[in-house]
Amino acid sequence: MLVILTACGNQGKDTLSKSDLETGEYADELKSHLDVRQAQLNELFADSRITQTLMNANKRLAEETPLPEARYQAIDQNMQKMRDTYNVQLLLYNACAVRLKQFQAEHPAFIEIFVTDLSGMNVCQTNMTTDFYQADEKWWQVAYHNGLGKVCYGEIEYDDSASEVVAPIYMPIYEHKKLVGIAKALVAIEDIKLSEFN
Repeated sequence: MLVILTACGNQGKDTLSKSDLETGEYADELKSHLDVRQAQLNELFADSRITQTLMNANKRLAEETPLPEARYQAIDQNMQKMRDTYNVQLLLYNACAVRLKQFQAEHPAFIEIFVTDLSGMNVCQTNMTTDFYQADEKWWQVAYHNGLGKVCYGEIEYDDSASEVVAPIYMPIYEHKKLVGIAKALVAIEDIKLSEFN
């Protein structure tokens, strides 16, 4: 799918394609913009409400017998069927989610942010996601990086749950240099046109 966007300042005279953003003359500008957004996320993910939520979730994981991936898949499917239940809605309203939403209100470029524990299950989110188990997805595995964590940017894409064209940022979250979670943040491409970096 080729995504066409109007380049800033050109009032529709030219178009900006996905390839222009990823490898063309706007690639450096996009990278710089995402680097700034990543720095904002680093500050967010140092918040104790987020790290404490993750440490509690990971502590529960350590106390339980590890589940096979098929069991996580089954939990995910069950949660998708029960989106309106208390336990699923809690992902949108726990202390971690409240902090994410406060950050999102201050930085509206972030269309969606969610955080997973080390098993890959969502522990908090700004929006209802299409699924709740992320460890089976390539982006999560790359960001997890065998337990070391690695920041990476995804391909520009249309995101169904956010209903926007976005540039994803995948980030590890640390507490005292120890990996405690993985986050996915979607930055609206529209924001790049409106940003101070243009």
